[in-house]
Amino acid sequence: MMQIEVVSILIGIITIIIAFFLAVKKKIHLLRGYNHQRMSQRNKQKLINLISSCNLICGTILILVPIMLPWWWTMNAIYFVLFANVSILIYSNIVLVDKK
Repeated sequence: MMQIEVVSILIGIITIIIAFFLAVKKKIHLLRGYNHQRMSQRNKQKLINLISSCNLICGTILILVPIMLPWWWTMNAIYFVLFANVSILIYSNIVLVDKK
């Protein structure tokens, strides 16, 4: 079960890097699958803040859980991160997209 822990740590590192590029570098084009073309500038900033903070939290969870807890907790952490990202995808496409 060591492979799951290594994969979780690698995904956590990648997630934190993506959060950095979103929050600091404002690289919104990294968000494929998000309907950000029809958003106002204020909503784009909300989207960047929401996704970058969620990615930072999720990445930290994915790095710390395999180090501190058994492997089945790592699987639960991966499921949590997947659920959080899908929830943000749905929220951003329903609430933040301008209805024109």
